Amino acid sequence: MVLQKCYNHLISLCYQFTVSSKVLQNSYLKASIYVFTYFNIYKEECIMVKQKSISSEQALKLANAAAAKGNKADAEKYFNAVLVKYPDNKDAIKGIKNLNPNNLYRDDLDELQELLKKGQFKEVEVRAGLYLERYPEVQELWGLLGASIGTRGEHDKALPLFEKAAELSPDSANAQYNLANAYKATGDLDGAEKYYLSAIKLKSKFVAAHNNLGNIYMTKKEFDKAVIIFDKALKLAPKSVEVLINAATVYKETGDDAKAEELCDTARALRPVKH
Repeated sequence: MVLQKCYNHLISLCYQFTVSSKVLQNSYLKASIYVFTYFNIYKEECIMVKQKSISSEQALKLANAAAAKGNKADAEKYFNAVLVKYPDNKDAIKGIKNLNPNNLYRDDLDELQELLKKGQFKEVEVRAGLYLERYPEVQELWGLLGASIGTRGEHDKALPLFEKAAELSPDSANAQYNLANAYKATGDLDGAEKYYLSAIKLKSKFVAAHNNLGNIYMTKKEFDKAVIIFDKALKLAPKSVEVLINAATVYKETGDDAKAEELCDTARALRPVKH
């Protein structure tokens, strides 16, 4: 039982911490194979920590000592032994990362996302570019680079980056949605429509994709299509003020003033006007 739990934990850890490497490339199956290969190396340490024959602090000391001597195998064993019981142990995570500096980790992507939110576009673009030289198969990197460049207003340059991200993840609704937004930003409404539909096909309850597709149809003055899409969006998000207002607008365009006013009343009730 203990060994099985250790095994399951290690699979989870490999998938959580490593985004892309020569061994693990965003593949849960490959992660499982990797763990199975090295399971015998870890099992004694798993039992050791589970049975508390030594503390996690002692295991960290042994790991750091092994790393200092250049004994990577032993260092990894002890760091992973700690992570089996304490998956969020920062010292063990840092130790593993230091032993494998050429791997890309989830928190590396999270850090880029935070830099993007803070408007540090140059930093995002430099770091994402460097990562892409080593990990061209990671769609998130292409998307983050495209988002940074697009946010700066260079939509034509951002578009092929979003195309690459969508190509790498054809089953990702978010990748298709981001590509649709990129087409919309360049003024290509047909391209935007195509990929919003792709996103909805992959994720039928994707409210934002429905809403944006409805706006595309309104811009193209295809109001009958817009009504259908906004009706679906309203069923998915009946309390979304944005969707309510957009739906009211399209009903107004079709001449259904009563329906438009009803939707506006609902939106006002949800977001009362402050005096």
